[in-house]
Amino acid sequence: MTTVHPTGALAHELLRSPAAARISEMAVESGLLFAHFERRLELPLPEGMDLVGRPDLGLHPTDPDAPGWVRGALPETKFRTFRLDRRISSLHPSHGPKWTAHELCHGLVGFGWAPGMSRLWHAQAARLAEVLPVALWYFHDEAGLRRCDRHAGGGPLFGQRCADCDAAAALGPVEAPPNEVEAWHAGGRAYVEREIDAAWRSLREGRSIPNRHGPLELGSDGLAYATAHGPVLQSQLFHRYLDLFFDEGEGWLPTLDALIARVRAVQGAICGGPAARPWVGGRWAWIAQDIGWRLMSVLAETEGDCAEELDQLTEALADDQSEDGVLRCVEAYTALYDEWVVPPPEDVFAVGYPISVGLGVALGQLEAGVRSALPGASRLLGAALPPLVRRFAAVDGPARAPLGERFAAFLSAERPGPAADQARLDATFTHLPPPDLDSASLPVEEAADDRLRLPRHVRVISVNHAISTDPELIDPEVGLEPISPPLHLAAIRRPDGEVELMELEDVVLDALSKAAAEAALPEALGLSPEAALSLLEAGVLVPVAWR
Repeated sequence: MTTVHPTGALAHELLRSPAAARISEMAVESGLLFAHFERRLELPLPEGMDLVGRPDLGLHPTDPDAPGWVRGALPETKFRTFRLDRRISSLHPSHGPKWTAHELCHGLVGFGWAPGMSRLWHAQAARLAEVLPVALWYFHDEAGLRRCDRHAGGGPLFGQRCADCDAAAALGPVEAPPNEVEAWHAGGRAYVEREIDAAWRSLREGRSIPNRHGPLELGSDGLAYATAHGPVLQSQLFHRYLDLFFDEGEGWLPTLDALIARVRAVQGAICGGPAARPWVGGRWAWIAQDIGWRLMSVLAETEGDCAEELDQLTEALADDQSEDGVLRCVEAYTALYDEWVVPPPEDVFAVGYPISVGLGVALGQLEAGVRSALPGASRLLGAALPPLVRRFAAVDGPARAPLGERFAAFLSAERPGPAADQARLDATFTHLPPPDLDSASLPVEEAADDRLRLPRHVRVISVNHAISTDPELIDPEVGLEPISPPLHLAAIRRPDGEVELMELEDVVLDALSKAAAEAALPEALGLSPEAALSLLEAGVLVPVAWR
C-alpha cells in the first residue's frame, strides 16, 4: 500500500537517503506541501507581464501555442511554470523520485527579492536559491543512496534516469563508510561556496560569471529564470503581493546575505548539524499566499466596483492566512463570480491540492489528459468520461506513473468492460517505454547464457473484447464485440517507436509471468528450446547478459 507523506509526496521517496530524510523532517516542521502538476491549472499572467520574443525559454502554459498534453504527458516548462516564491512544491508524475527532496529543499531555502533591484541582481538571487537543491541532487543525496548493481558507486547520473536505481533506492539507504559520506557532503559544501563566490563576482563585474560542474551551469539558469519572470518580479503588483502576504525572513529573504545564510543553515542540517529554523506560518499560510497571487493576477485585469470588491477579499485573505480565512475567501469569490464577469472559481482555485469540497483540481485539464492518453477508451465512454474523471481525481493519489496507466487501472476497477479493455491497450500504445540500449543493440545469438527476462518494453494485457489499435475505427454506438475466452497479448515497443502486438498461448502467458518476477532458464519457465528461441527473436524475452 502506498504511504503518503504529510507534504503530499510519496513517503518512501523521502526515506531513500539520509539527506532526503533530513529534508523530510524540516519540511514537516515548516508545513510545506505539494501540488499535483496535472491537477493544477496555470492562470494567464497579467497583461504586459508575459515574456515575448524568447522562445528559447519556453512558452507559458496559457500561451495559445503551448503544446498542452502530448501523448498523456503535460510538459512542465523549466523557466515558466516553476516559481521560487511558492512554498508549495510541484509533484509531476513523469519526474523521478529524486525530485521530491529537491522540490522540498527549494521550499526550505526560500527566495531573495528586494524592490528596485536590477535584472542581474534577480538572476543572482535565483541562482543562490537554486544552488542547494542542486547540491542536494548531485552531492548530499548520493551519500548512502542505494543504486542498482550497474550504477553502484558511480555517483549521480546527471541527465539520465535509471528505473533500476529508482527501485533500489526505494528499499532505503545503505550504510556508507563515514569517510565516503563526508566526501559527498564536502563536495556539496564546496560547490555551494563556489556558486556564492561566483554570484558575488557577477554583481561586482556586472556580468554573469559561470561555475560549471559537469553539464550544470547555474549562472545561465539564473539569467533564464530572471528573464522569464522579470516582468513579474520587477512589477508593482508583485511588490504589493509581497507586502500583503509575506513577512520578511519567512520564505522571503530581502537581501542576498540573508539568502546565503539560509542556504548555509539548511545545508548544515543536511550534513548532520542542527535543523534550520522552521518557517513561521505553516500549511495554510502557504496556501493563502498561493491563492493570493492568483487573485491578484485576476485583480490586475479587473476594473471598477468589481476590482474594489476583489481587492477587499484579497486583503481579507492576507489578514487571515488560515484555513478559515481560505474558506471564507473561496465563499466570497464565489459570490463575486455570481455577480461579475471574472474567471470561474473552478479555475481560480484549481491549485492542485485540496482546499474545500469540489475545489482544488483542474478537472477539465485532467479530462483533456485522459483523452490525450486514451483516445479509444475516451471515444467509447463519451458523456460518461467527465463524471469518471471526477471520481478518478478523488481517489488518484501521488504516483510516479503516467496518467493513462493510472486512469486505465482505475477504470478496470471502477467499470470493467469494453472501455476498460480498450483503455489498457491505449495506455500501452501511449506509455510503453522504448527498449533499453542493450536489448536494442546486442543480438540474441550472442547471449552469455540461457537465462531469460521480461524487459520493460514488453507488456502483457488480457482483454474480453475486440479492442482496436485505431481509435478512429471505434463506433461508440456499436461498442466492442465481446470475445471468449479472453485474448492475451504481448505488446512490444520496437526501437523505431512502433508497437507490435503478439497473441499469446496460455503456456507462453505463464512463462512471461514467471520471467517478469525473476530471470530464469527456459525449462524453469516451462518453455521448450524452440519456443524460447522464438520469443527471443520476437523480442518478447531478452537475455540477461551478452558475450
